[in-house]
Amino acid sequence: MDQPFRLRAELGRVVVLVFAESANDPAVRRLWELLAARDDSLFLPATVVVGIFRGAGGYVPVQALAASLGSRFKFLPDSLGRAFRRFGVVGPAAGAVSLFVITGDGRVAYRSRDFRVDAPAELERMAAAVRGRPPGGGVRD
Repeated sequence: MDQPFRLRAELGRVVVLVFAESANDPAVRRLWELLAARDDSLFLPATVVVGIFRGAGGYVPVQALAASLGSRFKFLPDSLGRAFRRFGVVGPAAGAVSLFVITGDGRVAYRSRDFRVDAPAELERMAAAVRGRPPGGGVRD
């Protein structure tokens, strides 16, 4: 968390961007706990997984989430909403998550504006995109 994150610096690697309003939201915390528990089955070892949070509170709740998971994921506050705007993520509701899988060459392989970790088909589509095999075209809104 102490290093700036630049998507361009990750070219050549698959990057998963997870946008949520607040790191304090219990539903968002559960999502991250489930992603961390299934890290080995969902993501390749070189996959970069980044949580981006816009909500009030900034760095402190994001840092607390990172510490509670003890995982390899990166967590970034985006209080000005720059990353949200860049990816067209507009005003997610409490508990709502937008997720993007970016390929090593910078293309969006999968997009979900309302990602649900409790939906097996959703996890399957995301994991397939991470592995370079998005079923059904890979983009879902």
